[in-house]
Amino acid sequence: MAPIQRGFDVQLAQADSTMAAVLRQMRENVIVADVSPYFERILFGPEGRLLVSQARPVVGPYDVGPPPNARWDLFDHEGRYLGVLELPMGLRVLTSTADAIYAIANSPTGGQAVVKLV
Repeated sequence: MAPIQRGFDVQLAQADSTMAAVLRQMRENVIVADVSPYFERILFGPEGRLLVSQARPVVGPYDVGPPPNARWDLFDHEGRYLGVLELPMGLRVLTSTADAIYAIANSPTGGQAVVKLV
């Protein structure tokens, strides 16, 4: 059984009768793959580094896990693992170049700005 199906079953067991009916209808009408990709995005970054964003598993219809694109694994130009780049809340990687990573920053007032990360 796919993880999302287990998530639905957990939610279904905890739901009242009205929500249970909605969840059953969702499960019948939504096609869910048994497996998902391991990587969400792969970018080339500064100093020949490779930035890899892992796909975040969805565990149920009300999944409130960490935001996508917030954690990146870093590898050097030879494929050696260097560690993790964790972005602060409100930052989302947009793209990268040979000398910088660019992210979108969301402000509490709803505005956005492009931020250069080195």
